[in-house]
This record gives sequence, structure tokens and C-alpha cells, in this order.
Amino acid sequence: MRIAWSHLIRKRHAGYGYELLDVEADTHFPWLHRYWQTWKQLFATPPGGESIITVADREVYFLRELEARFQADPTRTEFVIAHGISIHALRFLIEGWTYAEADERYKQGLLDNCGFVAYRYLPRQGFQPFEQ
Repeated sequence: MRIAWSHLIRKRHAGYGYELLDVEADTHFPWLHRYWQTWKQLFATPPGGESIITVADREVYFLRELEARFQADPTRTEFVIAHGISIHALRFLIEGWTYAEADERYKQGLLDNCGFVAYRYLPRQGFQPFEQ
């Protein structure tokens, strides 16, 4: 089994406030709580970090690379292992969620720890949810 790494599906950059205590975040970014309440989760960008939609923009290129590998060898199997928000962004792209659907699914929670989703590649249809 070959193992490969791609910077295109790396973990979301959470920004400067990620490691701060609430009191520190309130001191340095007093506007942040109101900001998160105003913007939808998909578009909200933490200070110095990435929004979920920015992660999805990056992952479009990963999906193009993945699709090219499947076009070259349709019998291949690949496992994509990533953090929750990266998987959420991939699902947004592959499953064609609207912005509202992606935001609602984010509020419902990401995948459980060690959770997974499965897709198969069909040459004329692209990636489709895998059903047994």
C-alpha cells in the first residue's frame, strides 16, 4: 500500500485565537463572538485563519488530482484521511450541498471521531456516495 500526503486537504488553519483562553480571546478580539454569530459558519474566517469555504476552494484541486488518478485506473481504491472540517468541505463539494445545507450540517456536528464516508468514482458521473 502506497501512502501519500497532500497539502491540499490539510487541516483548517484555525487562526490566532485557537489556543487562547476565553478571557484572552475576549481581550485581543473583543468583536469575535459577535462576528461568529453574524456570519454563517461556512464563510466565517477566524483572525489569521481559514474559513471552511477557503478550505473547500483548496480541496477543489485535490479532487481534480484524485479524479485524474481514477481516470487513469478506474479499478483503484484510495482512502482519504483528514480532519473533520476538511472532510466536511469535501462532502460539500462532492455531494453538491447548498451553502445553507452545509451550514446546517455543520451545526448538526461533523463526523464522529474516527467516522467515515465512502464514495465511488464513476467515469461519467464523478464521485458518488457508495452504497452497498
